[in-house]
Amino acid sequence: MNDAINRFSILALGLLFGIVVWIGSAAYDCYVLQIGTFLECLIAAPEPRLEIRVTAVLTGLLVGIGGQFFTNRMLASQRMKALFEHSNDGQILLEPDSGRILEVNRRIVDFLGYERSEILTMTLADFHPHDITTATEFLNRVLCDGTGMEDGVSCRRKDGTLMPAEVSAKAFQDGGRRYVVVSLRNISKRVLAQQEREMALREAQIANRAKSDFLAIMSHELRTPLNAVLGFSEMIAREQLGPIAVAAYRDYGGYIHHAGKHLLGIINDILDLARLERGKDPLAPEWTDLCATCETIVQMFTPAADEAGVILTYECEESGPGYWIDERKVKQIITNLISNSIKFTPDGGRITVIQRTISESEHVIEVLDTGKGMSQEQIENSFKPFAAPCGASPLRRGTSGAGIGLGLPLSRQLTEMLGGALEIESEIGRGTKVSVRLPIEKREVAPQRAHLTN
Repeated sequence: MNDAINRFSILALGLLFGIVVWIGSAAYDCYVLQIGTFLECLIAAPEPRLEIRVTAVLTGLLVGIGGQFFTNRMLASQRMKALFEHSNDGQILLEPDSGRILEVNRRIVDFLGYERSEILTMTLADFHPHDITTATEFLNRVLCDGTGMEDGVSCRRKDGTLMPAEVSAKAFQDGGRRYVVVSLRNISKRVLAQQEREMALREAQIANRAKSDFLAIMSHELRTPLNAVLGFSEMIAREQLGPIAVAAYRDYGGYIHHAGKHLLGIINDILDLARLERGKDPLAPEWTDLCATCETIVQMFTPAADEAGVILTYECEESGPGYWIDERKVKQIITNLISNSIKFTPDGGRITVIQRTISESEHVIEVLDTGKGMSQEQIENSFKPFAAPCGASPLRRGTSGAGIGLGLPLSRQLTEMLGGALEIESEIGRGTKVSVRLPIEKREVAPQRAHLTN
């Protein structure tokens, strides 16, 4: 810039004394293009060319126009310097051919802990001593493509610690020389937050495994004495060792046996949940007659439905041992769903179990009831283990985990384990429809199995 001002000064003196002056250099060239009342001076510079007209006697026009031109250049330079200096990202201007750092902003000084004068004696590779090859390859890509970005780069600070950074760069030319502006964004907080999330996830997984192990161990420990309670209470209720003088004792034995079976159902559900979470409940598919399976479960629940004053019906489109699926898990799913429906359906209500094929590879089992229904919030909450639907109190106690909120979570996990999906449609006061969609392999005639008997 100073060189250009000097050249203008010389040109002005030449014009003042009527002398045609030509001044040239590789960077700035000034030419007198016309002699007369007005002289036209053309500046050829690395920037776009600017045209300035002056009079031969210098009436001040040269000073006015030339001054405005240099003022604009000066202001533009100050704005660029301010943007460079006060950027929230670290900025480095370097010469890629020599690797020399020409300028840095204050953020780089803050990030890396070096003095500015120290950084200006370094190269970009000094910040990546552990991975110079990667830094060099990145710089070459920028020179080739014009821009580049790299995430997860580690920059060495003066104290030897590493700062994780996101690096972007842009290459440009000025006066035939190549330059690269490198921007460094400190992502230490982001990396730390990610590490904390990963650590929290690992701790949660460890805690979940510990919980599953604890539940499995405790459930096994509880089953042993419970079996004795069930056995002896059944003997008392049936008076197998002889008549009981007080009839009430016989009834009490029946109550104990019923409560024990209820507790055993809870323990079995906890064990199933623990096995699923630990991945110790593998699939055991077999050729199954789904209609017969569902019908058996419905018949099993018919006495409980009658006692509750609920009509329980079953509809099946087709029958036959033509479905390759884990029958035991299907039984668990349907058992839990019917049990829930009985608990939440009032006297005089209706529960319908429907089984149908919706495509060659997909089957659906639906359990519909005219019960209390659930809101969307209650539906979401119902899938959380040990959390009964918020605000949804059962009308009566059923079986298999009643009251501890395991039925739907277990059914959903079992359905997903089978490769299917469990969906709930419900509205408060309008009842609930639970659909279990299962992918199946179907054959018209199933192969005979050796253990089947007539």
